[in-house]
Amino acid sequence: MAHHKGPGRPARRRGGQFLQLQHRGLGRRGLSDRAGGQRCGTCPGGRDRPRHFGSEAGGIVCGGQAPGGRSMSTGTPSERAAIARRLEAVGRLDDDAIPIAETALLLSALDHPTADPAKARALLEEMSLATENEAMARGLKTGVDAADADDGARDRAVLIADILHGRYGFDGDDETYDHDDNASLARVLERRRGLPVALGVLAMHLGETLGWPVVGVNFPAHFLIRVEGGMD
Repeated sequence: MAHHKGPGRPARRRGGQFLQLQHRGLGRRGLSDRAGGQRCGTCPGGRDRPRHFGSEAGGIVCGGQAPGGRSMSTGTPSERAAIARRLEAVGRLDDDAIPIAETALLLSALDHPTADPAKARALLEEMSLATENEAMARGLKTGVDAADADDGARDRAVLIADILHGRYGFDGDDETYDHDDNASLARVLERRRGLPVALGVLAMHLGETLGWPVVGVNFPAHFLIRVEGGMD
């Protein structure tokens, strides 16, 4: 895969690593980013996180807040309507600007209104910080520095798999594979079990955090994630 750095610059060879997120575990077989986001005063530490999207008024809405800064639950019709409006706002975004984990949590909230969104987002934040720290420990570039880095795609993919499966214990559900809980991100975060697509959402979220290109791949009978990087 070629990557061009602009007029007059030679193309640099780039590679990718696939992670196959099967129901029998992440292992080191199966994984790709969409960097961006807005600085939010309500997020922990005011960190940049790509989980904000435009409100109907054109502003930025934090994933953990309802418009006006209120904490959002999903039990009443008005609260469900508010989530629907937020999802409509997401639908108007370009694909690269969609905050994948936050969007999945909004969808999950419609089916599982008793799930704790604050707990789910806290775990996502914890995982993001752990991934950034581990990338630093392994000498892998993140954020704006990642775009021009020659870090290997395999090294990036292995780190994401190590965080999801090794450190946090996310895996497939061999016993109740077809249960709805395996498709609901809020429940997946509670149970640490889920469908390959749900585990892929988490992998893509970590890619967003790191500024690495991590994308889903349409593959017959499987869901794959492609992590891009330098040639190994």
